[in-house]
Amino acid sequence: MESFSGTQTLTKRSFRLLVAGCSLFLLFQFVSLYLSWPKQAVLGGISVVIALVLNREKKSQVVTIGLMLISLAATLRYGWWRVHLILQFFGDESNDRLSVSALLMLILISAEAYTILVMVLGYMQTSAPLLTNLCGRTSMC
Repeated sequence: MESFSGTQTLTKRSFRLLVAGCSLFLLFQFVSLYLSWPKQAVLGGISVVIALVLNREKKSQVVTIGLMLISLAATLRYGWWRVHLILQFFGDESNDRLSVSALLMLILISAEAYTILVMVLGYMQTSAPLLTNLCGRTSMC
């Protein structure tokens, strides 16, 4: 596997940058796309079927990363919906911005942001685990 330091050609770097940019654009389109609840249910069902098929086919790291990306996309869709809902609440002049409901909404969005952060950090740790020799450092082996 090649390292990302100076060994790659300009063409490879440009191609990877183009693929990453297109992928991020498509992810944003997928996350921000409004779907009615029946269409959302179909999308959720299709996502679950794809995840089950991928999980049964192979147990490779590529499949694991693919499942992580599906999970991340679904989580970001939910987060987008939640933020949009809160912005609608605070944008409506008829709602009391200093109410218990507003406080609970802000606490909920904070907890959800923390959960997403922990999930992403866990995915990063799982996708590239550290290979350390614990037996050489401790007497617990």
